[in-house]
Amino acid sequence: MKIIGLILLSFGIVNALITAIGLCRTQKAPQRIHVTSMIAIAALAPSMLGAALYIGSTGALIRVAVASVFLFVGAPYLSQALLLRAVTDGQLEMPPTQPLPESETTTSE
Repeated sequence: MKIIGLILLSFGIVNALITAIGLCRTQKAPQRIHVTSMIAIAALAPSMLGAALYIGSTGALIRVAVASVFLFVGAPYLSQALLLRAVTDGQLEMPPTQPLPESETTTSE
């Protein structure tokens, strides 16, 4: 189990480095927020699982399972909250919206 744990830990570290390079290369706020949520899922989840397998206790595995559920559920919502905050603070422009097309079935009386 320790070898599998070390493999998962190294996989998580490599993913963190790759996504950190991607974070440095992106220029727009929505892209940066997308990359940060990728870091959370692609790097943190295997690292946590690898650490729990390396430790080898049942309690560590249960804690990682609970934390992973919160991670997979919470990361997309957190990235959307960060994007909304950037829009409301004026750091990011609101994307243009198209008017809804008029329905052909409506009748004007």
